[in-house]
Amino acid sequence: MAREWTRADVEARLESAARVMRAQPRLGPQGTFNAWPAYFHEFADKVGQEPEMRRPLPSPRAVTEAEEAMVWLRWLEVDDARLVCARVSGAD
Repeated sequence: MAREWTRADVEARLESAARVMRAQPRLGPQGTFNAWPAYFHEFADKVGQEPEMRRPLPSPRAVTEAEEAMVWLRWLEVDDARLVCARVSGAD
């Protein structure tokens, strides 16, 4: 049985896709590297510092659903697709 999509369903799916894409790790240019040696912090260096919190990466299923939702934007005109992307990304 085919699923009936509502406007709210599509909007929620596109917003979820935008959140998943923002949560992906950033990739730098290929072929660059850091020649500095790794610095190993000692215990005394870390005393009194707050722990570094990391957001969990999206699940593989969430990434797949986000990629499917991004394909939907191809059905729109270029200006409309940009408007939808701006809206779901939270741009004013």
